[in-house]
Amino acid sequence: MVMRQAWAQSRAQRLMKATAQIRRTPLVDDDQGGKKKGTPSIVATTVADVRPIGTTPAERAIAERLAGRTLYNIGVPVGTDVLPDDEILVGSNVYQVVTPLDRTLAADLAVVCVEE
Repeated sequence: MVMRQAWAQSRAQRLMKATAQIRRTPLVDDDQGGKKKGTPSIVATTVADVRPIGTTPAERAIAERLAGRTLYNIGVPVGTDVLPDDEILVGSNVYQVVTPLDRTLAADLAVVCVEE
């Protein structure tokens, strides 16, 4: 089972043609007892596959919640450090991460995003 999953992950990564950067903006103290956005930094560079959102039940639920926005499913290798509110930069496009989808045995990590 583990070898089959490793083979599937390797194959999925070979099919990912785009290069993506994961950018994260931390919250920092604002010197008044609150928080503000800090300086964004690149936390990972990886291969990716950008495609319109699919039709799985989890994706449909997210699409209904964000009606009126174009959603994308960005596939990145399993284990990629990506969190909600991160940005994924692919070429000149910037995508805001809505949520990574937990697909335990999948060959790639599905990340639902909206284009900024």
